[in-house]
Amino acid sequence: MISESRIAAQLVRLPTLPVSYYRIVRLANDPRSSAADFEKAMTPDPPLTANVLRLANSAFFGVPRTIASIRHAVTMLGTMRVVQAALGAAMRKVVPSVLPGYGMRADDFWRHSVAVAVLTSRIAEKRDLHDPGTAFTAGLLHDIGKLVTGVFLAEEMNGIMTKMQQEGKPMVTAEQIVLGVDHARVGVLVAEKWQLPPVICQAVRYHHEPSEATSERALVDLVHVTNCLAHSLGQGT
Repeated sequence: MISESRIAAQLVRLPTLPVSYYRIVRLANDPRSSAADFEKAMTPDPPLTANVLRLANSAFFGVPRTIASIRHAVTMLGTMRVVQAALGAAMRKVVPSVLPGYGMRADDFWRHSVAVAVLTSRIAEKRDLHDPGTAFTAGLLHDIGKLVTGVFLAEEMNGIMTKMQQEGKPMVTAEQIVLGVDHARVGVLVAEKWQLPPVICQAVRYHHEPSEATSERALVDLVHVTNCLAHSLGQGT
């Protein structure tokens, strides 16, 4: 069993999201903000700037000429996609090259997270279940607890593998039995440390136990389903 004090200590060591991400979110929530404000907030962060420009110039949008300025990119993409690009750039800075314990490469973790994010956002929009931007964020961040629990899994791998291989337990159940906590329960602590909205915290905390959610049931159920769907489509680990 992992003590609360050890989890707290690991949370302290976890990198925080870049300041530029929080600036972008504040601007997106301010109806008075302009494309020039976004440009000012993003310019000091080259990876973020590159991510937004790469998105704006992607084949998905089919723009006939190259977009070279953040102002133009923000105007074309809209604030929701800019926030998504900012979150993507921020997450790449905090995910290690290999997640300890899970033996998972950052690319695999990222591929699954993005798959869940896109599925959640698209279904939320098509079925009018939730704001697509919030749904995307919830899907992208649903597994952030693994950034912390992986450290402890590495120490308890024999016990975890026994529960999974000999007793047929799924990973999340093996985590609960051996560690006394799972990545969803730790994930909400990471979400709170990163000052994420309560709606995102609910989706992170209950994406494996949707019936236990105390609020935001539509979004929690949706992330639960899209997480399973992503795995079934091979976009998992």
